[in-house]
Amino acid sequence: MLVLGIIVVLGLGLHLFNFWANMQLPEVLHKLGMHVEEAVMANVANGSGYIASTFSCPVYAVLYTVWLAALWFHLTHGFWSAIQTLGINNNVWFCRWKAIGNVVVTLIILGFFAVVVAGYFGLGAIGKIACAGACC
Repeated sequence: MLVLGIIVVLGLGLHLFNFWANMQLPEVLHKLGMHVEEAVMANVANGSGYIASTFSCPVYAVLYTVWLAALWFHLTHGFWSAIQTLGINNNVWFCRWKAIGNVVVTLIILGFFAVVVAGYFGLGAIGKIACAGACC
């Protein structure tokens, strides 16, 4: 459980660094009237291109895949734990809620994993922008 928590927290930090600090923060600073370099604002303007260039790097693709796997374990446990906390844990419905949680969390994680795969392999609309030297 400790290793899973460390992976989730480190993955969250990596995600905030890659996408919030490089895409959202410059936009906020620009709207507040602060000077932001044009190259940084290009990330804000072309979000899908920035995502594709980030995930075209094999290191980021592997790190995000590991993070998403850890999130899957974390969220599936969290879902049935929340159901148990709410008191809906009788013998009949507990297994059903656990199965429903597994399906819902799996679909959510697969959606995010599809973005990583599309960026890495250059598939679909997200992969139209090739890596422009921003890789590791």
